[in-house]
Amino acid sequence: MISCVIRKADGSYLIYREKGDIYSRRLYNGLWGRAESIACNVRGGFSVVRDPFCEPAVIYMNRGGRLMLSGVGIRERCISDNAEDAKGNIYAEMIKTGESVRIIYYRGSAMPCIIAERHRNADKSWSYPCTIDVCEGEGMPRLISVEENCVLFYTKKAPENQLGYREIHGGGIGSFKMVYATGYGIRDYSLALTRDELHICIVISAGRLNRLVYVRRDRRGISKPVVIGEGIIHGCQLSVCRSKPTVVFSTPKGNNILSSYDNGYSFKRVSGGEAFSFNKIPLIDYTLQYADGYSATELVSRSDMPCDIKYCPFIREP
Repeated sequence: MISCVIRKADGSYLIYREKGDIYSRRLYNGLWGRAESIACNVRGGFSVVRDPFCEPAVIYMNRGGRLMLSGVGIRERCISDNAEDAKGNIYAEMIKTGESVRIIYYRGSAMPCIIAERHRNADKSWSYPCTIDVCEGEGMPRLISVEENCVLFYTKKAPENQLGYREIHGGGIGSFKMVYATGYGIRDYSLALTRDELHICIVISAGRLNRLVYVRRDRRGISKPVVIGEGIIHGCQLSVCRSKPTVVFSTPKGNNILSSYDNGYSFKRVSGGEAFSFNKIPLIDYTLQYADGYSATELVSRSDMPCDIKYCPFIREP
């Protein structure tokens, strides 16, 4: 990732990369405070350590090819200088649950992308990488924080294109659970979780035009897919705001907003869409799920201005 927002009970943080360094800014009264440098000499992107109880910390590759850890109040240190880790295009996520620490790798230098895992042993040494699965599609796998556990979403081909997830916890990694399948390509997707429901919007590549599809999973199972848009659609972002699923999607003529007033059975276009370079950044939310009527796993921002976040009720637009 290049930027993300971390939301905790004691405040929110914007973490972003700029000119080879990584910065943190804290949210004060809806506005972002002064930038604080937390890492230097970064090669490529970064990921956030998934730990609801620690100050924001990131892992990244430095220019020497070492996997590094640094953060707010945390001195920079090397996690691994294994030459195997430095090969190709690798994205890594660290999950910390109590004394359990594991790293999920996405090895994207070849298609399909290989998802692998390493964990820290009792003697503080690291296990050898173990392949979890392979994934396909244009987007990277997405790690979603749910209270003290994590859920890894990704697409795979088996034989149709499937969107599904694995649950990750201190004891291990669960099996793949499919939530949507299609014979077409999955170009993009976005997720929102409430206490009892999983809301999903998916951009499906269907020939020259794309379809925007909405699906909901609750205690009764998976709902019938609803096509809510069709045309040249580049990307989508889904949130649930005061019980209304809301989808922002990008087209060559600008960004559009759709909201549902009947829990996803139908959608209506609402005003507020703007013409700007559509960009999505992860929202890592450790607050009580849906406590203030807003739930999302991604936010929309301008690609040229990481602090300019749109359509988010708890962040003011600059």
